[in-house]
Amino acid sequence: MSEAQINIEVDNENKMATVVLSGVLTILTIDTFMPELNSVTDKFSKIRIEGRDITEMDLPALQLIVSLSKTFNESGKQMNFDFELTDIVKKTIDNSGLYEFLIK
Repeated sequence: MSEAQINIEVDNENKMATVVLSGVLTILTIDTFMPELNSVTDKFSKIRIEGRDITEMDLPALQLIVSLSKTFNESGKQMNFDFELTDIVKKTIDNSGLYEFLIK
């Protein structure tokens, strides 16, 4: 099984970070990307989560990302998403019931 990859691009001038997630985003790879994602939420008030070249995604991983976003946004900060809508991502979002939350 492949791992999840995370790449963090920092824009200190705008106090913003862009987090690019790719690869396998599942319950089995959460420990690969969630610690770094949590670290970014402590340091920035604006975060953009991008999903690129996702080869596998499951509902638990999606739920954790959405939960983190909800908590982050409720604290007065801003997190938004930009995921490539591959068939894998579409299927996971469709099965999650979170379509309205994620696709704006």
